[in-house]
Amino acid sequence: MDETLNTLKDNSKYNAKNIPIEKFIELRKKGLSHNQIAKVLGCSNAASYYRLSAIKDELECAEAFKTNKADYLNHKQWMLLNRLNDETIKDMSGLQLVTGAAILYDKQRLEDGKSTSNIDIHAELQSASSLLISLKQQLNNTTVDNCPDNDKVIIDDNVDKSID
Repeated sequence: MDETLNTLKDNSKYNAKNIPIEKFIELRKKGLSHNQIAKVLGCSNAASYYRLSAIKDELECAEAFKTNKADYLNHKQWMLLNRLNDETIKDMSGLQLVTGAAILYDKQRLEDGKSTSNIDIHAELQSASSLLISLKQQLNNTTVDNCPDNDKVIIDDNVDKSID
């Protein structure tokens, strides 16, 4: 038991209403009964039951939300988009219109399986090309034990060194 809980239990004036609800929830999730929670937190069995029953519906709703989050968010998105009409769009500021259009554009590209960001790969290609040239030069200067007469390995050096 942690030090905070020991301190709470030793304080005879400690009121169950002052025990953070998170402590009750944490212990309940660990499978403790109301009686066990009451003993750990230093309050009555009734107080433990009352504190947890007061938020039972909220906890069940939160758990249902976690389980069905995608469906819930899809429904809310549909509701928001359904409210968009010529009147609401006409009343939007320029910033709202541009932002809304940009977000919808990105989301549509995601739905279509297309890229939503532009990446400059030019520098990456130059770096990869330089690395390839360096590796080929190292291989050309390396002898291989299994080659007859310990000949050098010659690698074709047809790499375009000027990537624009």
